[in-house]
Amino acid sequence: MTRPRPLVVSFDCASTLLATDYSPEGFALRAAALAGLSPTPNAEATYRRLYYARFAEYTRLNAAKDASGIERFWRELTAEWAATCGMTGHEERLLAAAEQLLYSLEHRYFTIYDDVVPCLEALKAQGYRMIVLSNWDYTLHRVL
Repeated sequence: MTRPRPLVVSFDCASTLLATDYSPEGFALRAAALAGLSPTPNAEATYRRLYYARFAEYTRLNAAKDASGIERFWRELTAEWAATCGMTGHEERLLAAAEQLLYSLEHRYFTIYDDVVPCLEALKAQGYRMIVLSNWDYTLHRVL
């Protein structure tokens, strides 16, 4: 008896297709460095505290796919972090740097594993349909 051929092959994203050691505070510090800023020594702990104090709101906005609410969330968080950590007036630079880290090929924060492209190409050549099922946030489509 032959096995039935799968109709589709599914993949998760984080730690399957893309390597990630994401931490919100680590990401924020990298964005500050990319923007050429030097936050105060307590910047990492401060960002962690500010982010997790708002995490329920972020989860709600993400689940609702509220793009303007999500943008407002990041702007407000960035403004408070900048004001608290010696970077007042540089919010736009921080946001632009974060955008570059997430989406530009030059400053890629998330990296694709070496075996992903050959694997996907082989599956495609064999006629398999593929999907990504993930609990990644609203950035998934742009990151991929």
